[in-house]
Amino acid sequence: NASLDLNHLSRFATKASPSSTLQRKLLHTAIYDSLCWNFRRLLPRRPSPLPTYEAVILDCQKKTLAAAA
Repeated sequence: NASLDLNHLSRFATKASPSSTLQRKLLHTAIYDSLCWNFRRLLPRRPSPLPTYEAVILDCQKKTLAAAA
């Protein structure tokens, strides 16, 4: 299976060394910052002028970004 088991990777990284925990947190922060930067024009928009399917996708993306924070 090509999918990654993130829980397994997280446990492995935590056992590897204390510095890898900090590196992983910095990586997550960099990814989150990049996502926010890429979607910066869409995040403050109201979904009402968008077609329904795009509004649903945007709402889902906003919730995912909020959960990632």
